[in-house]
Amino acid sequence: MMRANLFKLIHSPMFYLSPLAVLAISLYNAFYGIHTFSNLLLKIDYLISFEFYRKLFILFAALPFSSNFADEWNSKVITNCISRRNVRVYAVSNITICFLSAFAVVFAGMMIYVFVQSAQMPLYDENSFFPPYGELIKNGAPMLAITAIVFVYALSCAMWAVMGLAATAFFPSRYIAVCAPFVFSYMFERFSKIVPGEFQLGPLSQSWSGWEPLPAFAKSVAVILSITAVCGAIFTIKVKRRIENELP
Repeated sequence: MMRANLFKLIHSPMFYLSPLAVLAISLYNAFYGIHTFSNLLLKIDYLISFEFYRKLFILFAALPFSSNFADEWNSKVITNCISRRNVRVYAVSNITICFLSAFAVVFAGMMIYVFVQSAQMPLYDENSFFPPYGELIKNGAPMLAITAIVFVYALSCAMWAVMGLAATAFFPSRYIAVCAPFVFSYMFERFSKIVPGEFQLGPLSQSWSGWEPLPAFAKSVAVILSITAVCGAIFTIKVKRRIENELP
């Protein structure tokens, strides 16, 4: 099942067009954005914190695979590739490929942007030593700091993509698959403002933290993966019920 979904992914044009879209948006901001920055680290920080770009990246992350269940359900293909005994395998395969593809789209697109821009401007300056990765820069590892920021943000986009996949278990529609991550990210980032600042989803995905580098990175990854696991469990349970009750 995993191999079949992976084969489908690597033959999907959206898996290759979506990172290019992320790159194009990033480059557009670099050359035509209203803000100018003295170094790449500040540019990345702005890029992932500006609401318009954040939502576009989430949308493109969801495009390659979040609609897979909806497509298979509506086309009745699902009856050929699943039985009641391997529903869990089917669900886990969808969750895994959805998460990894969404992560790859954003991470690849933004890191290509980083390498393009790094040839044109410095990675950091005296304004870049902000937490949590300021210590890495002070220790001569600015690229590691940038990679950690992009990694965490790409993970958060993958989390929203899986949330969109979970939504399709309730409403099997390609539009739900793409729009749900956009809507959920808007809703839950604002709802999370009631929790302590270190665990709010917006700042957490943007690596805004006063912690030391390793604890801050581990916290971000742990929270994102935990939410992804909950969404995956919801998807699995709902798909199982659908197949038991609605398929002949």
